[in-house]
Amino acid sequence: MLFGLPNVPLVFVRLLYIFMSESIYMKNIAYLSLILCSLKSTAQSPIYPYSDGHRWGLTNANLEIIAKPQFDTTVFFDKESYGIAIKDKRYGAIGRDGKILTNFTYDKLYAYREGFGQGYAKSNGFTKEGYTKFVILDLKTGKVISQEPYNQLWHYCGCPEKIFIVQKDTQTIFISGITGKQIGKGIYQGIAEFLPQQYEGYTTKAVVKTNGKFGVLDAKTNTWVVPAQYDEIVQTFRYNKIAIALTAKGVKTYLDYNGKPIPPPKAQAGSKEQAGAGIANVEATNDRDQGLNPKDLYVYNMGGGNWKLSIETRGSGGTKVHQTFEVKGYADVEKVSFYDEVNKIPALIKAVKDGKAGIIGLKGEVLVPFIYDNIGELNVHSFFLETTLNNKIGVLRRDLTELSKPVLKQVLAEEQRLKAWYVEMPNGYRGYMDKETGKIFIPGAE
Repeated sequence: MLFGLPNVPLVFVRLLYIFMSESIYMKNIAYLSLILCSLKSTAQSPIYPYSDGHRWGLTNANLEIIAKPQFDTTVFFDKESYGIAIKDKRYGAIGRDGKILTNFTYDKLYAYREGFGQGYAKSNGFTKEGYTKFVILDLKTGKVISQEPYNQLWHYCGCPEKIFIVQKDTQTIFISGITGKQIGKGIYQGIAEFLPQQYEGYTTKAVVKTNGKFGVLDAKTNTWVVPAQYDEIVQTFRYNKIAIALTAKGVKTYLDYNGKPIPPPKAQAGSKEQAGAGIANVEATNDRDQGLNPKDLYVYNMGGGNWKLSIETRGSGGTKVHQTFEVKGYADVEKVSFYDEVNKIPALIKAVKDGKAGIIGLKGEVLVPFIYDNIGELNVHSFFLETTLNNKIGVLRRDLTELSKPVLKQVLAEEQRLKAWYVEMPNGYRGYMDKETGKIFIPGAE
């Protein structure tokens, strides 16, 4: 990392060195700024799925169409360079530019770690119980890694060697995620799993069960680190060091990841061993009277368009009234939300006047004008309000600033990956609206 810039290409490192030299630094500082801006602009920007009411396509933040509507469902990229898509009920992978990486030839396709995937096709194996075989794919390039299909994926090491443990028919073998070839000649029956990550990186050591006994095999070299003669092998800690615990006939043995015994630490002169040391569980005290409820706002219809707003504390001991307010001339009054003075957010009350809804405060002050057919909490997020006008939906923030005018048909869900709302437009188009700006990323939605 250079000056907080991750993955800076070498050419930029050289340019930065030249620019920072004392003789020409001031003269070229403007050009340096341009380079840094260029680097920033190359960061992956969000890609938004959108639908024309029938199929799904992709657009960017500038509403430029990356892929016309052609997919059966939404396609998400997150931070990856690829996304899994479905087209005519067949699975494939596409790039952030919309180009096909993996052809749409699979009946099921699952993303795995580090850009790998599992592709299932009926031609590889299918029964009434489901798909029985899969191939390993590199979803970033679309390359089929497997030399042949496999029955089960047991584990993946995440190590530089990119090793998979798979079941082939009734046998368990190691496969290189780089070459797709089997590692070593040994084939072992039973489930195998890589040991957890060590402090210094990922391990290629795997716990293998064969002939009813457990051992540890180095998948990289295909050699036994610990022979398969134990009833149980698990990861643990020994003398504050990562270790594996081996159990045979009820007796435990502790070894490191290389199969060597872990010696006890040498006692230092003058040290005393503390017995029974531990962390005491201290029960937290709560000074609040559990029988006392917090303040809340209650609305009373006094008749004739008159309403009483009462801030009360209700509990097992009765009701305590703190403040009351009167508002007049409204056909309906309803609490939207109430927060006391600690939160510095005023009470929000929906009122109806002359058939239109607005928001007022405790003293009757108009906070949102009476221009809407209705106002209520947004059904997918209580920190936002939903406005309705002429059968269209808009969104207000809790501070009552307008996120979106009433142009939507409905707000369907929240999408955390895009920091957006999943919305539908009156013409049936669907897509996403930014939660901060209210911008709608649906080409042709107007």
